[in-house]
Order: sequence, then structure tokens, then C-alpha cells
Amino acid sequence: GQVTVNAQNNATGLMDVTTVAFNTDATDMFDVQYDANKLSGGLTRHTLYTVNNNDWMSINVLNNINTTSTVPMGFAAGSNGNFTLTFDGLSSFDPTSYIYLEDKQTGAMHNVRDGAYSFTATTSDAQNRFVLHFTPPATFAAVDASCNNGGQIQITQPGTANWNYSITNSSSTVIASGTLNAGSPVNVTTATTGVYTVTLTDN
Repeated sequence: GQVTVNAQNNATGLMDVTTVAFNTDATDMFDVQYDANKLSGGLTRHTLYTVNNNDWMSINVLNNINTTSTVPMGFAAGSNGNFTLTFDGLSSFDPTSYIYLEDKQTGAMHNVRDGAYSFTATTSDAQNRFVLHFTPPATFAAVDASCNNGGQIQITQPGTANWNYSITNSSSTVIASGTLNAGSPVNVTTATTGVYTVTLTDN
């Protein structure tokens, strides 16, 4: 997955961007083929960046969402004002992955799938204001039925996500339901041949 965060100064319309992505060919260190450092803008322009090993990053490609769940994101206001963050590329992430923006200055936790985030900033604010939080996706597997055993449906959810699940067959009959999280994987062992629908609902 790859998310590009856009920061706009609401008064001037000026924009700045930073990108976070996950690619198993990359490392969590600086990779010349994937990553790019960030240079600050003009003295009165805002600068948005993520942090990797204390370096400002314009493009920050990390190895795996399962092992790197938080990415610090800094913001230098340049001038006092109101700003809006928007988020592009969210559809490149599995729908079971949460992506939250933490505003350490206000204490807000914003689900970026809900849309833009607006805030006020001044030149005296701490620059290490934001953190992007990611949760790994749920994984699904099926094992075909045999002569002696029913088919299996297996669902696991690493990380901190928590779901209520239901599994229905092609006749819309619920064959299993309950809670899915890292400590409670799903393993249905009595599924007959057919197509099943899994519904995950959060709180």
C-alpha cells in the first residue's frame, strides 16, 4: 500500500506532500531505489515530511506493515495559519487495515479513511506533531473438504484490530460468528463445498 499525504495552507492554497509506502523489496533503512529525502521549503512555506532514522523523508518506503506500524510525521508551519491534510492512495491498502493520524498536539486520533483533517499551526509549534498508525490486514485461507473431513475456513488478524465476524453460505445461513483479533483466530472445520461470505464489523 501507498498513501500520499497532502498539506494545504487554507489561506494561500500552497501545498506540500509526503508519501509512505510498504514494499517487501525495501528495507526500513534508506533505500536509494525507493526513498527520497525531504528538503524544507521557503522560510514562510510549510513543510510536511515523515521521519526515518532521524532523516526528513519525502518518500518513505518501508518493508512491511506488520513490523512497522507507526511512522512519525513532522510539520513545520512556516507561518501561522489553518491547514488541511488530505490522503490519497488509501484504496491500495487492504480494507481491513486501519490507518490513523495521531495529532500529538491536540490528542486527536483521526481515521484517515473518513476524509480530510484540519488543524491550526503556528511557527512555534513542535514539529514532531503527527504520527501515522497502520494495522496489518486480516488474512484468509481455505482448505478443501476431503472424503473424511469438512472444508476449513481460516481467518487471522495480526496487530490490534478487533472485529465481530460472521460467515454465511450461499443460502445466507450463518455457519459461524464471533470475535476476530490477534488472540482469537477463526478456524471453521465443517464447511461443505461452496462459496462463503465473511462479514467483518468493527465498533
